[in-house]
Amino acid sequence: MSNTSYAPLAFPQEFSRIVAEAAMHLPALVRPHDTMFLQLALAGIIDIFWSNYISHLSVEAQQSYALAEDEETGQALYEWHQVYANFAKEPEAVRLAAEVLEEIAGKLPAALVTEYQEFTAADSFAA
Repeated sequence: MSNTSYAPLAFPQEFSRIVAEAAMHLPALVRPHDTMFLQLALAGIIDIFWSNYISHLSVEAQQSYALAEDEETGQALYEWHQVYANFAKEPEAVRLAAEVLEEIAGKLPAALVTEYQEFTAADSFAA
């Protein structure tokens, strides 16, 4: 993923490609609740990306994130991203994000299929 482009303080652009390719392993999404599934799945994937990214950082960076997450205005999180996850300016952040995306990409197709099967099974119980 050496050609990955990054937007400042945002996800690597490669993130969308990985999610789209994983979603191609799903059956046709034509059911009424499939949009909800995609929204929930995307939120989960975003959480996985950040969880994995943060877990690869130093203990100091992890502690700084935990503190920033508790701050109410969002300014501390913004500043944390400037230091530890500035994909536009920090080569180490770019390298780490690419590594995390590679980890996710390998597992995501099977995980999405499993999640979809569980989602549709739960949906059929509710009907």
